[in-house]
Amino acid sequence: MNNKEIKMSDQKLTNLNMPNNKPVTQFFSVAEFAARHPWPSQAGLRNLIFHSKTNGFESCLIRVGKRVLIDEERFIAWMRDPSRANRPGSASMPTHGTRTDVRTALPS
Repeated sequence: MNNKEIKMSDQKLTNLNMPNNKPVTQFFSVAEFAARHPWPSQAGLRNLIFHSKTNGFESCLIRVGKRVLIDEERFIAWMRDPSRANRPGSASMPTHGTRTDVRTALPS
């Protein structure tokens, strides 16, 4: 086989493995995902996973036994979804509210 035939056969294999040339979805553990992305941290991801049923993050997760994997493509779609901003436990909302001075919050 010459180089031209090899390139053509590689292209045919690529087209067979990936229909419509879509990228393959990748799944990552919490540690792997945090290492690949500057935000959120591992602790932030674990918080999102803990509140996943209420903040919509469940759609980004694949659970295999005890292991939780994050779908990178769905995570990006979840981040871009404007409706997630008003959900409790979402990444854009403070989880504990705003800090107030105890002296001003108590009646005198």
